Amino acid sequence: MREGLIHVVASDAHSLRGRPPVLTPAIEQMIPLVGEQRARSMADGIPRALVAGKTPDVPPVDGAPARHRSFLSRLFRNG
Repeated sequence: MREGLIHVVASDAHSLRGRPPVLTPAIEQMIPLVGEQRARSMADGIPRALVAGKTPDVPPVDGAPARHRSFLSRLFRNG
């Protein structure tokens, strides 16, 4: 999420009564990681654009995460 690799946060809601789409707790957890505007965009603005068939405004990726080599690949120096 911090590296810009996640663009949408969604719910598997089935109805407004039985299983409502409650994303507030998720947004609250995301705010310290990506900021309030980005968190709200990931839960509302970007999904709304996708459903409307529009290209969403997403920030560029900050960079690829560091590659972690396994113990065996380091031991045998392959991969």
